[in-house]
Amino acid sequence: MPATHGGAVKNWTGTTIQQQALTVGCRYCHALVGEVCMDKAHSKPLEAFPAHEVRIRDARKGSDE
Repeated sequence: MPATHGGAVKNWTGTTIQQQALTVGCRYCHALVGEVCMDKAHSKPLEAFPAHEVRIRDARKGSDE
């Protein structure tokens, strides 16, 4: 379920979690390092989340090493 604030979708642009996710490529939508994740169903940038969950996990694993 998308993160909302008073019924509106949260703007994840520039947040720490998104910036961390952008340090690795996305295995789900194939976005390259530095590119935002794409909503594959609608061919537009992902808005409801900072990045796909698998990308967030990969970025966090990389920062733990």
